[in-house]
Amino acid sequence: MKLKTYFFILFAFVVLCSCNKNDEVFSEISENLIKSVISSDGKIISRYIYNQNKFIDELQSPYYWNKYEYDNNGRLIREFYHINWQLMSSSYYNPNQELKLMTSTSTEFNQYKDYEYDNFGKLKVIKYYGNANGEMVQSTLITFEYENEHIIKRIFTDHKSAVTRFETYEYDSKGNVLKEKNYSLFSREEPQLTSETTYKYDNKNNPYRVFYQTGQPGLYTNRNNIIEKTYSSFEDIDRGVERKSTIITSYTYNSKGFPVKVDSNGSVSEYRYK
Repeated sequence: MKLKTYFFILFAFVVLCSCNKNDEVFSEISENLIKSVISSDGKIISRYIYNQNKFIDELQSPYYWNKYEYDNNGRLIREFYHINWQLMSSSYYNPNQELKLMTSTSTEFNQYKDYEYDNFGKLKVIKYYGNANGEMVQSTLITFEYENEHIIKRIFTDHKSAVTRFETYEYDSKGNVLKEKNYSLFSREEPQLTSETTYKYDNKNNPYRVFYQTGQPGLYTNRNNIIEKTYSSFEDIDRGVERKSTIITSYTYNSKGFPVKVDSNGSVSEYRYK
C-alpha cells in the first residue's frame, strides 16, 4: 500500500512539473503575442490568430495555413494544415504579385496531424494524415525521446512502420537548440548523417514560442532568438562534396526585449504584436 502511495505521489509530482514547465513558457509569451510579420515592401507575410485562452488558434500565410485544436487541459491535440506547393516551390519572387493570405474561411485543409501524450503529459507521438483518393490516411508517425523536459530525438516512421530517418538535438543551459543532426535510413542498413545545423543566440525573447506545443525543437521552443545558423549537408559526402551555408540575423527590439525588426542576410521584415 505504501509502495502504491509512493508511486502515486511520484506520478503526481512529474505531472505537476510538466504542467509547471508549460505554464512557465505560456506566462512568458502570453502577454507579448506576435500578431503579424510584414515584409520590407509592406506585405503581410504571416498573421497569427489566438483563442480566448491566448493559445495559437490559426496561422495565416500565402504559403501555408494552419488551424489548431486543444483539449480541456490546454494541450494541442490536432493541427489542420494546407500548403500552397506551387507558391512554396517557386524560386522567383515577383514583388508585384498579389499574395493573399489563406484563412479558415477561404481554405480547406488537405492534411492534418494528431498529437498524443503519455501519462506524464509529455508529447509521445504525432500522426500525420494526408488525402489519398479522397480518403484521409496516415502517412507518417513521429515518436520522441527526452532528456528531462527536452526532446533529444525525433524518430520518423512511414506507413509501413519502417523507420526512415531521425533527428537528434543538443541544448544549451537556457534550453536553446545548439546542434541538430539529421540521419537517413533510406536504402541503408546503418543511419547516414545527411545534415548538421549549429546555432548561436542573442539573450532576448523569442516570439515564436507560441508554437512550443508542436513538437519541433528549435525556432518554436528556443528561449532566445537565432543570430547565426550554419547548415552543413553531407548527402554528397561519398563524392567528396560537403555543402555549407551560414545565415546571419540581426534584430531591433522593443522595450520588452522582443524583436520588432529582423534582418536575415539582407532580407528585412517587421514583427508586430498584440
